[in-house]
Amino acid sequence: MRMQIDDMTEFQARLPRVARTGATVLALSAASFGLAGAQRFDVSDVGAASTTHVFVSTYQNNTVTEFDLRGRRIRTITGGLSSPQCITIDAKGKIYVANATNNTVTTYTQAGARTTPTIRTGLSFPVGVAVEASGIIHVANYGNSTITAYAPNGQRITPSISSGVSKPGCIAVDANAKLYVPNQGNNTVTTYTSKGSHATPTIGGLQSPAGVTVDAAGHIYVADTFANRIMTYDTLGRRLAPTITAQISQPIGIAVASGRIYVANRAGGDETTYTTAGRQTTPAIGGLPNITGVAAY
Repeated sequence: MRMQIDDMTEFQARLPRVARTGATVLALSAASFGLAGAQRFDVSDVGAASTTHVFVSTYQNNTVTEFDLRGRRIRTITGGLSSPQCITIDAKGKIYVANATNNTVTTYTQAGARTTPTIRTGLSFPVGVAVEASGIIHVANYGNSTITAYAPNGQRITPSISSGVSKPGCIAVDANAKLYVPNQGNNTVTTYTSKGSHATPTIGGLQSPAGVTVDAAGHIYVADTFANRIMTYDTLGRRLAPTITAQISQPIGIAVASGRIYVANRAGGDETTYTTAGRQTTPAIGGLPNITGVAAY
């Protein structure tokens, strides 16, 4: 089913447009944000993390752009993109992009070249994509509130999940192939086994969560969009510190890698980065109007 642009507006939660163009690295000072007493950046680990690439998607410009950890632009991908939403990167560095308005998932090499598979079947306004270590691909369909599964070659397989799914966003899988789904329609994060059965935890009390990610220890990070915060939970769904609010502005995409949390802020038109202790760090990349997704590798 092909969705209209009004449905994209609904997915983006009727967030305000940001009238900025071009990517600009934000200066690391309170004055640069125009905020007195703004949080200082923790730059002690710059260059120390094994993650060296950050990718962001912007839906109106139909781009996925790669930056280094200092926020310098490396390359921009445009081929095959159509209102790109959430993105993910598998263990081999392949980039997967959910394209909402042409109902595809496209894939790219680290160098930005098109590769296989391209998924076209069973999609309805796809907004999220996650890949198991085995190569199984899961796609979140906002248009019909389902999660569909595909073999590494793009062939559709079971399961197709709909129970508990309501306007899903940027999904994630952990090392045990457990699937995490943020549901903007019912303000929850639901979890599923690789076979599609309900699993634990189910996290409630959220405000239109649009993104979720999981670190190697099983900590769950949720982009709680309308609450303007990043929430942290343990494997049982119990709240943990930190709750991150500094420079968070209606977050949608979220990723975690090498001890850093990367956040795509739709209303702010920027990407902000934090340590897992909640301290703001680099990169901080501005000038990204209509940002929808973020991934790190």
